[in-house]
Amino acid sequence: MLFSPKLSIFANRILQKYCMNKLLALLRSPYPGLLQPWKSVVFPTIVIFLLIYLLRPFGISSLKVDALWVSLNAAAITLLTCAVFTYLLPYLFPRYYDESRWTLGKFFLHMLELFLMITVLVWLSRYWLFDCNPDIRYLGYSLLWVLGLAPIPTALFMLWHHNLLLKRNLSEALEINNALSPSLYAENNEPEEKKEEVILAFQDGQHTLYNIQASAFLYAESDGNYIKLFYTSAEGKLCEEYVRMTMKMAEEAITPIPYIIRCHRAFIVNLHRVQKVGGNSQGYRLQLEGCKEEVLVSRAYAKQIKELLSN
Repeated sequence: MLFSPKLSIFANRILQKYCMNKLLALLRSPYPGLLQPWKSVVFPTIVIFLLIYLLRPFGISSLKVDALWVSLNAAAITLLTCAVFTYLLPYLFPRYYDESRWTLGKFFLHMLELFLMITVLVWLSRYWLFDCNPDIRYLGYSLLWVLGLAPIPTALFMLWHHNLLLKRNLSEALEINNALSPSLYAENNEPEEKKEEVILAFQDGQHTLYNIQASAFLYAESDGNYIKLFYTSAEGKLCEEYVRMTMKMAEEAITPIPYIIRCHRAFIVNLHRVQKVGGNSQGYRLQLEGCKEEVLVSRAYAKQIKELLSN
């Protein structure tokens, strides 16, 4: 045997832990909120009505009730449920539905709860349509209805929403790039900063002090209990410091500098070092001088970043 049983078990555990960590990181990743909420109510309603009325799945054509009534009933349930999850719940629980805190995991949980509510309403509406007594056995049948039909409008809406966000962010990124002056940093800010010698003081948990000149600072990225600080040396080389501190502590260090700001829950950026702005469905991406990696901008900070860079 090439591997002992104990070694195989250990390797499996490591692999499972790695996969679990990757999955948790994916579920905690930011997910864009709704750009036009009313369409998330109207769009699925229309799709569900057309699917049921035109295709008549699950033996609807053999029912004694008119297919139009069944289609209208399903559309009404979809409209009500989507309205509750799009408008009522975010109004009642604004902190939970805050866009800056919205993640892929929350989105999946949100959709699961929505499907379960539709299932219960479909099950209850059956007794109104057929004028019969409730039967718990049909709850599973209602769930099959929902799981069979709901993924279609959900996938179509997500694809449309993704393309809408991508188109908007790319368009706004182009506007910002047109407003950016290539010589903004070199001509307007560098001499003044060198003269004033503005220094950023980052202090870690061990009271070690890291002094970085503001004009040389590029960006900071959160990495667990640490912050990675990126800056350029006097020779123009890219440097990195790994500091044990929180993003809140890093924000306190940059407070005196108006052009170094938070742009994402994991990033702080020097706007004077931005050379180009890109965009995707998640938001903006900033390309800095001498950096291969891009700095992310979440939607919560997008408006402020756009105004500062454009002006």
